[in-house]
Amino acid sequence: MRLLPYAILMYQKTSKRISFRLKLIILNILKYYKNFNPEKQILIFSDPRGGSTWLAEMINTIPKTAVIWEPLNIREVKIVKKLGFGWRQYIPENQSWPEADLVVRKLFAGKVVNEWIMLNTSVKDYFTAKQLIIKICRGNMLLPWITNQINFRLSPIYMIRHPFAVVSSQMKQGGWNSPFKKFEVPDIPYNEIYIKHQDYMASLSTKEEILTAYWCLTNLVALSHHNNNKRWITLYYENLLLDPEKEIRRIFKRWEIQFPYNIRNKYRKMSRTTLSDNRIENPKVQLARWRKEFNRSQLKKMSKILEYFDIRHYSAKDEMPKVNFP
Repeated sequence: MRLLPYAILMYQKTSKRISFRLKLIILNILKYYKNFNPEKQILIFSDPRGGSTWLAEMINTIPKTAVIWEPLNIREVKIVKKLGFGWRQYIPENQSWPEADLVVRKLFAGKVVNEWIMLNTSVKDYFTAKQLIIKICRGNMLLPWITNQINFRLSPIYMIRHPFAVVSSQMKQGGWNSPFKKFEVPDIPYNEIYIKHQDYMASLSTKEEILTAYWCLTNLVALSHHNNNKRWITLYYENLLLDPEKEIRRIFKRWEIQFPYNIRNKYRKMSRTTLSDNRIENPKVQLARWRKEFNRSQLKKMSKILEYFDIRHYSAKDEMPKVNFP
C-alpha cells in the first residue's frame, strides 16, 4: 500500500510528460501552416521580476492572441545561443548583423517551437491566434536595434520597475541564489558597453550591488535614447500597479486598437510567477516592500550605483518613478 502514492505520482508525471511531448509535436506541425508577420506582433520588454508576466496576461485578453515566452533565453533557445548572444545582449542601433536579424524575425514569426517558448501557450491558443504577444526579459539593450530593424505596427512596450524592487524580488525568487561572483566582461559580440564600465563593475562586492548595476547597464540604453517612449511605449510598473486603467488605456490609445473591457479582470490578479498571494490587496504596501529587504548601508551603496550610471528615473527616497510620460 505504501507504494501506491509513489505509483500515482509517477503516473501523473509520466502522463504530463507524454501530454507535453504530444503538444510539441502538434505545435511543430502547425508552425508550418501559421504565418505571423513579425511587424504585427506585440512585444513586451522588461527585466526579470519586472512585472512582464502580469502585463502579458493582461494583454493576452485581446482576442486570438498567444504568448511566446522569452524567446531570447540563451539556455532554452538553441538558435539564439548559436548566434553568440549573451544573457543581456547589446547590439549598436545601426549595426548590420544579418544572421541575428534573420533569427529574430524567425522567432517573432512564431516559427521556433519548444517546451520553453510554448510554456504558457496551448495548442488551441496557437492554432487560433492571429497575433503573438512576445515577452522578452533581459533584452532591453536591444530595443533601439530591434525597432530599427523591424517596423512594428504596434509600438513595443518597454516596462521598467524600481531597480531596488527588482533586485529584492530577484534575491527572494531563488533564481539568483548562486554564490556572489565578481564581474567579468562577457565574451559576446558587441561587448564594448561592458568593457566601458569594467573597472567599476569589478569593484562591486555584494550581490545586491552587482544586480543593481546590471539593472542600470541594461536599462540605460533605452532610457537615455532620444526616441524613448516614441519608438516604443515606456511604461512604469509602479504606475500600472496604482492605476492600471489609465496605463492600459494609454497603451491601447497609442496602438489605436479597441480596448478589451475584460482586461479589467486581470488588474488586481497577480501573475502566475508572483511570490505573494494571488490578488493585489494594497498596491502602495506592495510597492514599498523592498524597503524591508535592505538596510541603510545597502541602500546607500545601491544609490551610489544609480548615481554612477546617471539613472535619474528612480531613487532610494521614493518608491515611485521621478519621470513620467503623458
